[in-house]
Amino acid sequence: MSEHQQHPHDDVDIRHLPDEHAFALYDGDARIGRIDYARDGTGSDSVIDLHHTEVDKEYGGRGLAGRLVRTAADHFAAEADQPRLKATCPYARGWLSRHTDDYGRIFDPEFMKRLQGEASE
Repeated sequence: MSEHQQHPHDDVDIRHLPDEHAFALYDGDARIGRIDYARDGTGSDSVIDLHHTEVDKEYGGRGLAGRLVRTAADHFAAEADQPRLKATCPYARGWLSRHTDDYGRIFDPEFMKRLQGEASE
């Protein structure tokens, strides 16, 4: 047996579900994970809160939750009105704190201060 096996669900699809305020992770037709968000405000004054991330246990350990956070962050970074991003979900907050070089420019200023405070503790 090789050390790395190809899993049938390594090729998953992430879909934006704007009516559900979520990005969902699919393996075929089966929804296997999601990241939920809330938008407060409109236009360039809006703040997006990534507030919940989950991936089915059998799909754990493959970086799929990180792919969800990255997909959501990329989506909001590309929006024309440049909303600000924060995360009250502990997983998403931790992931974003490790990727400030890529996404810090779109962080909500209060969220950035909180991250900087956590890093100095």
